[in-house]
Amino acid sequence: MRVGRNPERIKSEAALAMMCGVCPIPASTGKTNRMRLNRGGYRQANAAICR
Repeated sequence: MRVGRNPERIKSEAALAMMCGVCPIPASTGKTNRMRLNRGGYRQANAAICR
């Protein structure tokens, strides 16, 4: 995985989710309040999570 030899750089589950691209981000317009998945991040880690 991308963390490699520095596992201490991931401080929380949220940081890992952000790096993998599976964290929710706000996608609200006007009065609607919704979230969507982040499409960025490390694609190989995201693919490993989906499998």
